[in-house]
Amino acid sequence: MLRSEEEPTRVLLRRNTVPPSITHTFYVAVAIGGIEREPTSHEDFANLARLTGQQASYEVNQISYTQKSVLKQGQWCIRVESLDSVRGAPVEPTAELRMVIKGCRCLHPAFPKTTVDFFFSERGRKDELRPDLYEEAEVFLRGVRIDVAPDTPAV
Repeated sequence: MLRSEEEPTRVLLRRNTVPPSITHTFYVAVAIGGIEREPTSHEDFANLARLTGQQASYEVNQISYTQKSVLKQGQWCIRVESLDSVRGAPVEPTAELRMVIKGCRCLHPAFPKTTVDFFFSERGRKDELRPDLYEEAEVFLRGVRIDVAPDTPAV
């Protein structure tokens, strides 16, 4: 965890990659997010919670995106898989990088316009991507517990 990435509503845990690279990153994150209004159904939540792409000062183009409605601890969630092409990233402005994001966005059980987002992200050149790390990240994601309040799990 880098001190510069600490926020009250997000924890981001980086994994060292081998060999080290300025373009290759891998991390898992759990964050609190929001949607514009309280959803009226799981389908409505899925539409409100859809990922809208990366906000960056460089070019990000979506290659693929899938989303599936799921339940976790009885809460409405979407399972998301996204693959983007990245150009102009400050770490390597001339390289084309790929960015993989996989995870869930769930409706918070106590706050109807709040989401609990937990996902992993990998970015790097095509030859740097390490799908073998994905199962390790999935184990982390399966361990995320949604609480109504501290130490009070949802359903």
